[in-house]
Amino acid sequence: MADKESITLAEWSPLVDITEDDKEYRIKAELPEIKKEEIKFTVENGVLVISGERKLEKEEKGRKYHGVERAYGSFVRSFSLPDDADADKVNAEFNDGVLKVHIAKSESARPKQIEVEAATGNAYRLPGRGVGRVYPCFIWPMPECARKGGLECKRIIT
Repeated sequence: MADKESITLAEWSPLVDITEDDKEYRIKAELPEIKKEEIKFTVENGVLVISGERKLEKEEKGRKYHGVERAYGSFVRSFSLPDDADADKVNAEFNDGVLKVHIAKSESARPKQIEVEAATGNAYRLPGRGVGRVYPCFIWPMPECARKGGLECKRIIT
């Protein structure tokens, strides 16, 4: 065996989870043993790029490595943003070795709930159709009596 063994370091890429809800997309990246200052992320031309470096610990005198299974070195991850992502509303937080990137969805892309309202007005009573019954006015143009808010209308739908 040679006096000095070489250590081969594997290339690495941080693992990510990508999720979405009605308001945003989220990218959660595992970046253990990386300082916040060593992580960079940019958004340009519809692409989010996360980059950084995990450095190998310095060898200490008297300490001998027999194996290194964890990966070290520089990494770059790129993600194409969906059409409904708002590239101007991207923020990130880093805590306990996990980077969370939040990408807001554009307002126009969010689902909207439309409230259905009950129709008011445009209704009138028809003579001979019963007392107190109101029928919607489907005559166009609307009869003069209905436009003026009259309850009795001389026009009869046949």
